[in-house]
Amino acid sequence: MRKNLLFSFFMLLAGLIAGGGSASAQQTPADGGVYYIYNVESGQFLSHGNDWGTRVCTAPVGILWQVVAAEGGTYKLKTYEIICEVTDPAIWAMGKNCYADNNEPDNHAIFTFTGNSDGYTLVTADGNLSAPATAGDCSFSTAASTWQFLDKDDFATKMAAIKSAQEKNVATAAGITLGESQTLAQVVGDESNWHAVKTSDGIPTKASWNAEKGNSPAGGESNEGADYGCEFYNTRGSYSKTITGLKKGIYKVTFKGLKRMTGNAPCFKIGKTDGYTNSDAYFTANGNSVQIKDWASSCDETGGEPNSPAAAKAIWDGTTGGYNSEVFCYVGDDGKLEMKATSGAFWWGCWFLFGGVDYTYYTNQKDEATMAIGSAKWATFIAPFDVNIPAGVTANKVTGTDTNGKLVYEEITTGVIPANTPVVVNSETAVSEKFEDWGTATEPSYTVGLLTGVYAETSAPVASYVLQDQASNGLGFYKVVSGKQPKVAANHAYMTLPSGSMSARSFYSVDGGGTTVIDGIQASETGAEKEVIYDLSGRRVSNAGKGIYIVNGRKIVK
Repeated sequence: MRKNLLFSFFMLLAGLIAGGGSASAQQTPADGGVYYIYNVESGQFLSHGNDWGTRVCTAPVGILWQVVAAEGGTYKLKTYEIICEVTDPAIWAMGKNCYADNNEPDNHAIFTFTGNSDGYTLVTADGNLSAPATAGDCSFSTAASTWQFLDKDDFATKMAAIKSAQEKNVATAAGITLGESQTLAQVVGDESNWHAVKTSDGIPTKASWNAEKGNSPAGGESNEGADYGCEFYNTRGSYSKTITGLKKGIYKVTFKGLKRMTGNAPCFKIGKTDGYTNSDAYFTANGNSVQIKDWASSCDETGGEPNSPAAAKAIWDGTTGGYNSEVFCYVGDDGKLEMKATSGAFWWGCWFLFGGVDYTYYTNQKDEATMAIGSAKWATFIAPFDVNIPAGVTANKVTGTDTNGKLVYEEITTGVIPANTPVVVNSETAVSEKFEDWGTATEPSYTVGLLTGVYAETSAPVASYVLQDQASNGLGFYKVVSGKQPKVAANHAYMTLPSGSMSARSFYSVDGGGTTVIDGIQASETGAEKEVIYDLSGRRVSNAGKGIYIVNGRKIVK
């Protein structure tokens, strides 16, 4: 059973909270006043939840409430956009107050209201209105809980302070100390010392993001479009996704989307005429949250558009940066970026639109990659930046195998190995050269042709091939079998054949074995050695006399 939260305000003496001597950035709540309501202990704002939008809850971002006087010196809190939306008193009075489910009879919960210079405590016979430690439903408690009533300027100051605290935590995790008035954007924006790598996650779909839709009384819609992303209309819900395999460090995530709390007209009044920010939607990246832009922040001057996904997309893809929200976060050793976009409670006409995210990795450390070619004369290599090919070195992509099982090479003739391109390199003399530059890699591995290059030591997958110099067959790519998975070092590569490849063998010689195609049928997957002999014409020989033969892929003089 819901209990209607009617707030009875026992006002403090005016001198305690009025005037310039007030120690806190808060207002004295009064009948008809419009406020954001902030909980000091949890650092969350009062919001409305559940499918009806009437459940008292908290969220990382604030919405607008209006204080409305009721009987006997008590007060109600009503969500402001509903007051602006509904003109029929009979409809306006029904179900638009905040409720707390406390299993008591549905009578008015009478609150007394006490305060001090830091805020107010809302007290009822059931206890104090209390906020959970993180976003969630409110409850009643015997412990005191402090609430502050903020006007638009107070709210802007509070949100700026929250953003600053988040950025300082990110900086600390990255081993950076921000100055007193310094922002993280200013630090990483120093292009002489920092490098940025931006990645677009693409247009979101319900397949690429996990969608959770509420059950609003109007039913609601959850849609997706091929060109704009996903949306909720007349319902609440969320989209979530985790990206793995990222580099450790500082990231900025930019979210494209908007929230219209109800119809165009009341939202236009609140945002454009009254100058308030009002959106219960927020985006969270690794624990740091930002308010998703409200519809009025970039609507036209008539309050008519955007009124379709296409019109909204034109704005967030445009040059003004409209409907783009951004938040900094830190990716730790697990390489995970956990993201969630949450659209709060339902009210008729509410509209949430999500157009995707971009994430930018920032680093002040240049990457290194060493090309090492020893006496075997062959090696694999990959770097997260362009590399000038050293003198005497040949670099080849491995693009496939021919019908005889030979590897097909594509030599790089430009003199530069492109960033994130795995290659086989060859030199008649030993090479050991370290390269250093700003890296562009956003993934732990990259595949071009048959080669997959890695940036951290990796176990070679079963059925892939690794470059080794073994006594039985010499230098070549050996097939990896279960239980015998060698490590592929950082800045090196392994080879994988297409699924179902007809030319799949257990060994491939890197030099092609001369003019005949017999190098791909060497050591068995069990590792057992078996001598296979061919003459120079490619004919298999059972009993070889004196002469030159090819034995297990190598030219031998008997």
